[in-house]
Amino acid sequence: MRISTKENRTLQMPRPTETVLGDSCFWIALVDSRDQHHVAAGTKALYLNMLQVLIPWPCLYETVSTRMMRNKYATVALDTLLSRGNITLVDDSRYRDSAYEKSIELAKSGKRYIALVDMIIRMMCDDEIRSPNYLLTFNETDFRDVCVARGIEIL
Repeated sequence: MRISTKENRTLQMPRPTETVLGDSCFWIALVDSRDQHHVAAGTKALYLNMLQVLIPWPCLYETVSTRMMRNKYATVALDTLLSRGNITLVDDSRYRDSAYEKSIELAKSGKRYIALVDMIIRMMCDDEIRSPNYLLTFNETDFRDVCVARGIEIL
C-alpha cells in the first residue's frame, strides 16, 4: 500500500519492523498546540503507530521543558506516548563525545553550525548498526545530506 503526503510525495507503507527517529522539533510540535508545526506534527504522528520509534535522550531533554511541564495536556500526552511498547529511549553515550567535538570543530571553522542534539541525531542516522529507516523532523536541511547518503526517508 502507498500513502500520499502533504507535499504530494508517495511513500511506501512502512513495515512495523522499520524504525523512525524523531527530532526534538517534531516532539515539541506534537505536544505544543502553540507550535507553528503542531498541525503538521499531528499529521505525521500516524507513523508513530506503524513503526518502532527511537527517541534519543537529548531530544527528550529539549522537549520536556518548563513550558511543556506547565501544560498539563502536553505533559499527559507525552507521558502516554512514551509508555507505548514501540517507543525506545536511546542512550546517546556512544555518540556524545564525538558529537560535541564535531559540532565545535564545524562552528570554529565557520563551515556549518549544528546543535549538539542535531549532531547526535546525524551520528545515529549514520550509524551502520542503529541507522533508522525514517526521520521525523521539520529541519530537513540539518539532516538531508546524511539521510540521502544512508537512504533514510525524511518524513
